[in-house]
Formats: sequence, structure tokens, C-alpha cells
Amino acid sequence: MSKMYKIKSVYIRIVVAIVALLVIEPIAEKAEVSITFKTEIPYSSSGGTGLAYLDGKLYVVWRHINDDMLNFMYSTDNGKTFTNKITIIETSSAAPCIVAHNNAIYFSWIGIDDHKINIGWFTKWNSKGYQKITLGESSDDGASLASVGNTLYMSWKGYGNSALNFMESTDNGIKWINKITFNKTITCLL
Repeated sequence: MSKMYKIKSVYIRIVVAIVALLVIEPIAEKAEVSITFKTEIPYSSSGGTGLAYLDGKLYVVWRHINDDMLNFMYSTDNGKTFTNKITIIETSSAAPCIVAHNNAIYFSWIGIDDHKINIGWFTKWNSKGYQKITLGESSDDGASLASVGNTLYMSWKGYGNSALNFMESTDNGIKWINKITFNKTITCLL
């Protein structure tokens, strides 16, 4: 039997509202949509959270405040409740990222000891039902992921520097190619 939880974070509520607006078909060109979430999850995060939508499910990822382990849950009712929490035995030094790509949930995190960028994807929805690769790239902050067509994109700030980097994968995250590094420094990765 799975437990239902409610979201506590205002940040999560705002992002859920934005994601919900993106998946709602516009009624009119200037229609206003108001969504209020009063759900709470009895967990705390030591950094930001991530959201992704796939096949009628809204997924949330966060790193736990006490042990930095990655946690996941999903909602089948547009964010009103979240169920089926799983924790994977991976820890992150920065907020994780999550994206839907080619009918799978992908996520990224930064290794605590080595600052290496890791990419994972679920093959089954349980704590051991994922695959991962560790890239040779490092970061002080989390890596961002985006999906366009059959290509995954990643951006990150370099480890020990502020260089902005981009790479892409056309084989579902197995190989990352075409790295671009901008020599100008940045202070924040959005």
C-alpha cells in the first residue's frame, strides 16, 4: 500500500503551477488560469527540487536534507497528491535535475566526493530500477537537462571555475558529444 504525501515547498508549488499551465491547452488567447495547490510532502530538501511530466504523471526529485540521497515521487492527479516514494543510493552535492525524454525519466546529479556529473534514467520504478553513467565532466553546481526531439541537452558550470558548458546526447544519454565551453564566466546557472 502506497502512502500519499503533500508538498510543503512554495518553490515546488510555483513550479508545479507553471508545469500545469504548460500542459493545459489554452482556452482562449488571453485566458487566465489560476491553480492553487494545498498539498504537502513531509520531507525536507537540502537544495532545490526538480519536476518533469510524462504520460500523465508529474514527477518530483529532491535530495534529502539529512543524507543528501536522491528521492523521487510522482503524482497522477496533477500535483494534488504524490505517491510511490523511492530513494536511490546516490548522493548529490547540488540540487538534482529531472527531465522526460523518449518515454523515460532522466535525472542528473553531482557526486559529493568527486563533483562528477552523473546521468541516470529509470528502467523500473523502484530504488534499483535505474541505470547511470558518470561523465568525465565536473561541476560545483547541478547540471541542467533538456529534451528536444530525440536529443538530450545538458548545461553546467565548470568545477572550480565559472565557465558555462553545453553537451548533447543523441543516444538517450549513453554518449555525450559536441561539448562547447564559453570562456566568459557566469555567476549563476538558471
